[in-house]
Amino acid sequence: MVVHGHDTTLLISLEEMLVHCRAVARGAKRPLLVGDLPFGTYETSTSQAVDTAVKVLREGGMDAIKLEGGSPSRITAAKAIVEAGIAVIGHVGLTPQAISVLGGFRPQGKNVSSAIKVIETAMALQEAGCFSVVLECVLAPVAAAATSALRIPTIGIGAGPFCSGQVLVYHDLLGMLQHPHHAKVTPKFCKQYACVRDVIKKALSEYKEEVNNGSFPGPSHTPYKMNPDDVNGFFKELEKLGLNKAASVATAAAEKMNTAQRPDTEASQNLALNFFKHLQQNTPSQHTRFLSHPFQAPVEQVNRELDGGSRSSELYQASKEWGIPLTVNAAAILIRGFGRHKMVDESVIPFKELDPSVKNTHVRNVFMDGRNGDVKRMHTLVADMKENGSRPSAVTFVILINQLWRQEEGLHLMDRMRSMKGLAPNVFTYNCLIDGFCNCVDIEIGKELFDQMNEVGVSPNVITLNILVDGMCRHGRINGALNFFSGMQGNRLKGNAVTYTTLITAYCDIDHIVKAVDLFDQMLASGCSPDASVYHRLISGLCKAGRMDAASNVLSKLKKVGFRPDIVCYNSLVRGFCKKNMVDKAYDIIKEMEEAGVKPNSVSYNSLIALFLSKMGYFGLARGSTGMDINADPPNTITYNIRIESLCNNNDINGALFLVDDMKAKGVKPYSDTYNAMFKGLKGNNLLEDAFRLMDAMIEHACKPD
Repeated sequence: MVVHGHDTTLLISLEEMLVHCRAVARGAKRPLLVGDLPFGTYETSTSQAVDTAVKVLREGGMDAIKLEGGSPSRITAAKAIVEAGIAVIGHVGLTPQAISVLGGFRPQGKNVSSAIKVIETAMALQEAGCFSVVLECVLAPVAAAATSALRIPTIGIGAGPFCSGQVLVYHDLLGMLQHPHHAKVTPKFCKQYACVRDVIKKALSEYKEEVNNGSFPGPSHTPYKMNPDDVNGFFKELEKLGLNKAASVATAAAEKMNTAQRPDTEASQNLALNFFKHLQQNTPSQHTRFLSHPFQAPVEQVNRELDGGSRSSELYQASKEWGIPLTVNAAAILIRGFGRHKMVDESVIPFKELDPSVKNTHVRNVFMDGRNGDVKRMHTLVADMKENGSRPSAVTFVILINQLWRQEEGLHLMDRMRSMKGLAPNVFTYNCLIDGFCNCVDIEIGKELFDQMNEVGVSPNVITLNILVDGMCRHGRINGALNFFSGMQGNRLKGNAVTYTTLITAYCDIDHIVKAVDLFDQMLASGCSPDASVYHRLISGLCKAGRMDAASNVLSKLKKVGFRPDIVCYNSLVRGFCKKNMVDKAYDIIKEMEEAGVKPNSVSYNSLIALFLSKMGYFGLARGSTGMDINADPPNTITYNIRIESLCNNNDINGALFLVDDMKAKGVKPYSDTYNAMFKGLKGNNLLEDAFRLMDAMIEHACKPD
């Protein structure tokens, strides 16, 4: 009611309640969780009440349920639910679902008959098997009497201090919202322990102001960077795609962010280095060791940066020049940073110069992790660990197994791990090995390892499940992946969004759209939230299968959860509607694209052009009707092929030849399909000499005849 902005609780459905129940269950692991049965889900019959209660526990993750009121039908419902093995809390006094009978949100127990009714109702709920009763808006003496008369605890809300426990609405307690709460005014019994709404309002106003004036997001909140080589490659690829304007905008944006960020970052780092230089110059040489811990701060800062490799080298050199010994943590940070930046040789230097006495297992693991596949060096490091008394840990073996190219060696490593006292393979060890075998198409060995986990008492997790499901799907064993997943569901190893996404994508790829839709429905019912890519892939599959009503329904769901279709999704819809000859619907999608700021491209228009040409056989009408701006959206080979084939079918050979020349002039490469359409037209018009000349041109343009 409060969260959804309603004045009463009557509008809340069971589906909405289950969403909230699941959200709470995911976050609250220790408390007893109670789900409220919504209005209209338990009044009709005892079987309806029991079914709803079961659903709240099974699908909502609750431990108990609460129902309102004490009428004979409610008492019967409470008793039936308890007999079904479900714990029940009753609710008497002001029951929000019955405000039309009570005459509004009014306190109960204000006269003798009303007060006695509260007591009798609470006792009846106790006899029905309830383990607790909520007393809402009940006068304090009445609540005290009820608490004394009952053998079960009472929970008060607006019922005075004499109940066994208290509850308040979260939003009321924190002062989060303006009216309405439970009524047109804030209930008198509510105490606000904070005024969060003012904090929220202030924060939102500041956010709006900073977005409007362009100060947010600023350099400090735009942390993600691309490697300089990748930046230049990205710009070049944009230009190859003909997106010169986008390349220009991206270049300007990169320059602006570099200009904005570099002074702040470098200035602060230089200031820190100058400060340390000052300290070093004014610190007796025998005391420079005291600078080690403060020096760790700039080391950590630099290693957070994506391009911090060279700065890390500078810091390391500074520590050497100034005689500041590195802490073990600072050395580990440098080694990890060098490894992340592929500066393997640089990582060796601080590792070698560390005092052997502080080269613990953690430091050696960090150094091994940066070897990038140098298995020989890793084995040397493990041998060195033994010689120096540093015991390999489970992490050591996980790193080794993860870096191996030969999975059989990973099995030997796991046996070696078992032979060491106090060490045993854990779920991470098994996951690394299973992933390796799945990547090498040894799915059966991966499954054997999975079975072995259960035998040795290592519980697989959802990552284990996802590795096997993904491996089977990638190697064509999609039905096997689904059967494996279904079996694990029965064994209480539940999948997550990644599991469902993998399966849905796999079934869409093989055009088994019925199974993909079924999995999508299961995904929603399980409480897993699909990301935009799942919606896009499903819409594409439905369009390909010609199920446009279902595709439109999924599109509506996509928008409802706050996602936006991308260009590929829109193009699938346009193509699907065109295949169904639903030109008006296709136009609506084109219009929606433009309104959403997604510019239609040649792919968007090709389907419309093909539809018009197949219907009317006249390109001029097709071009004029689609409204395609050829300059803004350059035609691609497919666009030309559609137009050339249509002209040839209508015996306009000269027009088709003109388009072939136009393709070459605009840098659009003809494919064999282009020439085949021309050959068909030339043959139909008995122009064989022209056909031979065209074949010579085809070979000249490195297009091999089929």
